[in-house]
Amino acid sequence: MSDKKPTPKLAGPWSIERVEEFLESTVVPVRLSVLGPSGGPIVASHWFTFDEGIIHCAVQKASFVDRALAANGVCGFEIARDDPPYRGVRGRGKASRAPDLNKSLLRLLHDRYLGTDDTEFRRWLLSRDHEET
Repeated sequence: MSDKKPTPKLAGPWSIERVEEFLESTVVPVRLSVLGPSGGPIVASHWFTFDEGIIHCAVQKASFVDRALAANGVCGFEIARDDPPYRGVRGRGKASRAPDLNKSLLRLLHDRYLGTDDTEFRRWLLSRDHEET
């Protein structure tokens, strides 16, 4: 991950502050698009969190998305609700991959989307955190 906060180019009615507010408060999956082996786009949904200008999500190591990002890092994304009024944020860029060294991202994502209850699913998900990047 880069320590430098990205400077997005905006198109649309929202200010950067409104975009950041939306990304911090909206709890829907990010639709992440990567380039497939044939060069065509593949779209996959992932839980995300937004912090200091960066969208973070976890993917399984060696998954298709992980391999595609390792190959070139090019991605597109959309974070938007499925209900009217259809508002959201979309963009494209270069993704970075890094191990979750302190194993906190999956926990943060789970808690953001499903709450902090100690469920069987939460225990199972967090038991696999070594397989995430």
